[in-house]
Amino acid sequence: MKRKKRFLILLVAGTIVVGLVVILVSLVANGKRWDRETALSVAQHDGQSLLSKLSGSPFEAIDYPQMESGPLAPDLSNADEAWIVWKQDFSAGSEFPSVIAWYRERLPAGEWNESGESPDKTSFRNGEWTVTLESIPQSAPSRFSREIKWTRNPEIL
Repeated sequence: MKRKKRFLILLVAGTIVVGLVVILVSLVANGKRWDRETALSVAQHDGQSLLSKLSGSPFEAIDYPQMESGPLAPDLSNADEAWIVWKQDFSAGSEFPSVIAWYRERLPAGEWNESGESPDKTSFRNGEWTVTLESIPQSAPSRFSREIKWTRNPEIL
């Protein structure tokens, strides 16, 4: 009788411990999820402000900005990761260096660091934000693509 009682007590105690662990893991996961979702919402708002700042360009948009965010299937292993990107193609109507010059005026060197990766690709970086311009080769009229990217961890760009 004592054995059954002891076994029953251990079984109930084990069930309670497992239940508490599940609750704690859920609380941690939800906290990370809400933190990630909040960061993405703020970045989406700031991205819209940056898009507004870069509007009114002399370059004709070929399509609408395509927005993606991720990771697409967040779990506890990548809960701290978050990124959002807007991509859009433009008709330049002029040479690529004039495109870069126009963006230099809108993204001042005091705030944005420029890196010319190649003659056909230039990036501007400010903290977690990167604006990348890339010439689309062999297109008539001259075209370029623009990518505006925010990432919570700038080292993974």
